[in-house]
Amino acid sequence: SDIAWARDIIGAASPGEVSLVKGEMVDRPVVKRARQVLRRAALV
Repeated sequence: SDIAWARDIIGAASPGEVSLVKGEMVDRPVVKRARQVLRRAALV
């Protein structure tokens, strides 16, 4: 699910660095998208 993906990203992201999570490159825009997903989920 999108929420599980976002939690994985936020949990593994290193501030200011590029990380690799489950084969996906995680940089600032990906972390931003993950935070948006979690914010939307909190509104439901």
